[in-house]
Amino acid sequence: MPRKCDSPPHSGWSVTSTRDPFTEYHFDCVGWLSGAWVSNTKFGTSLPYANKFITSDADTRSVKLPRTLVARIGGACAVIGCGVMTLGPVTSPGQSAWAVPVAPGPVVRATAIQRTVNELAVAASSWGMSTTGISVRDLGTGQVFQIGADVPMASASMVKWIWLAAAMHNGADVSDLTAAIFEESDNSAAGVAIDRAGGVAAVNDFYWNVAGMSRNSQVVSWSYDTVRVDNSVAGINTVTASDASLFLDRLYHGQLLDIDQTSWLIGQARLAPDRIGDSACELCAEFNDRLPVAVAAAASSKGGWLDETGYNHVMGIIEVPGADSIAVAITGRTTGEFWSATSFEPFAVCEIYAAAFGDTSTSCFHADDPSSASASMVAVSDVAVAAPNGRPGYWTVDSSGLIANHDGTQSYGDLAGVQLARPIVGIASTRTGNGYWLVASDGGVFSFGDAAFFGSTGGIALNKPIVGIAPTTTGFGYWLVASDGGIFSFGDATFLGSMGAARLNRSVVGMATAADGNGYWLVASDGGIFSFGSANFLGSTGAIALNQPIVSMTATPGGNGYWLVASDGGVFSFGDAPFHGSIASVGSAAIGLTLTKDGYQIIDADSVGHSFS
Repeated sequence: MPRKCDSPPHSGWSVTSTRDPFTEYHFDCVGWLSGAWVSNTKFGTSLPYANKFITSDADTRSVKLPRTLVARIGGACAVIGCGVMTLGPVTSPGQSAWAVPVAPGPVVRATAIQRTVNELAVAASSWGMSTTGISVRDLGTGQVFQIGADVPMASASMVKWIWLAAAMHNGADVSDLTAAIFEESDNSAAGVAIDRAGGVAAVNDFYWNVAGMSRNSQVVSWSYDTVRVDNSVAGINTVTASDASLFLDRLYHGQLLDIDQTSWLIGQARLAPDRIGDSACELCAEFNDRLPVAVAAAASSKGGWLDETGYNHVMGIIEVPGADSIAVAITGRTTGEFWSATSFEPFAVCEIYAAAFGDTSTSCFHADDPSSASASMVAVSDVAVAAPNGRPGYWTVDSSGLIANHDGTQSYGDLAGVQLARPIVGIASTRTGNGYWLVASDGGVFSFGDAAFFGSTGGIALNKPIVGIAPTTTGFGYWLVASDGGIFSFGDATFLGSMGAARLNRSVVGMATAADGNGYWLVASDGGIFSFGSANFLGSTGAIALNQPIVSMTATPGGNGYWLVASDGGVFSFGDAPFHGSIASVGSAAIGLTLTKDGYQIIDADSVGHSFS
């Protein structure tokens, strides 16, 4: 009988190259190998992925770990002077090894994650999802990126991981339950975990008072083998994506269990990846089965589903060398064909991984995905730009409502994590430059900083979508313009006329306010100009054959001129608006023009400003 691995020092270790991107260890012991495998030294929760259970019936008693992660563990050990093996690259002839991606910097990473989350929320319906909650937490910076994540859904089996932690927090031994729960999602074992936590009420106490989860997550009952009920709560067992990712965050940082327990439990959650392709547990590995093999093997996860009612959830932790780890939780429900919709979660996890860690080579689509899925991930690009009055810099906003600051501007908030009914199409600065309004295509208005809310068309059935917003010169009102030229006035904005009843050659795409506040211009995509109130007609491109359509207009400070910007970056000047140049020959798509001290800059769809003077 081999000796137990928990009797250090371990011996009989060797390293052999294999035909997959892993390092394989052979040893002469049975049991758990954890951070103690070298000199019995613990590394805490930052390196929990050396955990692996060794079975006594394995012929070679070997364990495979991603070579990159093992190398990281080895490097950490070398720093504190404990003896470890030197690990070389593991490759095989004709097979390229997975290359560790270079994670983007914190600002770029945050933007990439939030945009991906928003894109996934839009794409979910193409996969048959009727309701989706997504929550991602950067376990290094603490930033949270989510959408629809506070919507409670029937919890399914994903929360069994939390029940195990609750039992351990109560001082119970759950080593006989974890394999059944993580590999088989066994309901009887889950019931025992609840019992060892102290019952259903004790689990709820752990949810709310230890893990800090909201009251949107709860356990009402669990009746496998015996009836367990918390009579103080009503309804059904529920969880939110936000609460699930919060649990992972606090578990990872050792706020729920001690260091050894934390490392062990996170390691146990790596059991599911061993079951990829096992027909007895269709969704055991759904969290990670589209990740690169080395990343998937290091991921800790738990899924759950209720096919009768259409619920399917996953949560887990992803780590890649050289970057902060992330916690991901996705909850969802489909009202369509359940099993085809379940492919959305692993696709979403893969897309989030790629955004967070800068992996541009991994494809997250599978050939058997729904036919509409390949076109579902439409990039959320910047759609509008505004400059703070009298100050340098500018803001850009994308269709999800995510604000980006440029050249020293300050953010006053955005719609990150808000599930919008319609996309954002415009932004306007307040008179002071200390705030801004965002407008969606349904006319919903969102105010930030010192921007006051004066009303919206969010509850009105519009003939055509809203395409822009323009503030009054006092800052106490604004106009919304629709693509048919319809005008909607709020606050001290006066209605001075519209094109809503006229037959237009091309749709209206924007508007600008006259300098005295008593007029406005509308511009169509062909460059046609429509003037109202004190705004004078100073020329247009309505009779010119344009290479690309007009996308925005900007008035001169005195109101005696204006610039029109085409989508290819072409600039057309009228009145006293001087022409300084364009980016038509650069090949970058443009979204607008902002004024500078000596001229103007054209902002492209990547938020880059091209200055001309």
